[in-house]
This record gives sequence, structure tokens and C-alpha cells, in this order.
Amino acid sequence: MTVHDLAARFPDVADLRQRSKAMAMLDAILTDDFPCFRYDAHWGEGQEMASMNNGSGDGYSIVFTAEGSYQEYAAEYFEVDLPLAAIEHLYALRPLTAEIVAQLNPARALEDLQEAIDEIGYPR
Repeated sequence: MTVHDLAARFPDVADLRQRSKAMAMLDAILTDDFPCFRYDAHWGEGQEMASMNNGSGDGYSIVFTAEGSYQEYAAEYFEVDLPLAAIEHLYALRPLTAEIVAQLNPARALEDLQEAIDEIGYPR
């Protein structure tokens, strides 16, 4: 299965948020100790977070924001401000260009990312 196949199976953001809340609530009702599915509607200012951790190494976290969740993460984690348009370009799975790479990290070149592009299955 490629990233394109997986992304095509995702519901839209509103449905994903609704399903995430429902799974977390069901898990809270059925589980006394360690819920597998969680949802925090007050994760951060203007942010909500859905997560899954089955205790066996499988898991995910999704941050819901009005816009730019990765932009905020990058600002905090990498200490860099990223252009939202470039992030949206990636999230829309538009073909990667040298210009987009330079906007996100001037120290990297598109040619440096060929192995990652192939491994991820990112469109060319």
C-alpha cells in the first residue's frame, strides 16, 4: 500500500475529528485503566489532539487546528518559521519541487531527498 492509497482512505477532516471523538468516548466507556484511543479537546490553544496507542508499539497522534498544525510544531521543535503555503503544498501531496524544498529548508536540495521520496512514495 502506498501513501496515496492510505490517504485516499482517510475521511475528510470533520469526519476524522468526529470519528476520533467517538472512538475515544467508546474506549473511555469500555476501559477502566489504559484507553487505547484518546481525544483532548483542549490540547492547546485552538488545538485538539486525537491519539491511539495500543501498548504494542502501534500508535498515532493527530493535531487538529484551524490551520498550520505542522507549522506550529516546526516553530517549537525545530525553532524555525515555515511558510504555510509550502506546508499545504506537501499536505496536498503535490509534486515536490526544488523551490518548495528551499522554502522549507534552504540547506537541503531536492536531489538530496530522492531516497526519502522513493521510500515515502511521495509524488514526483
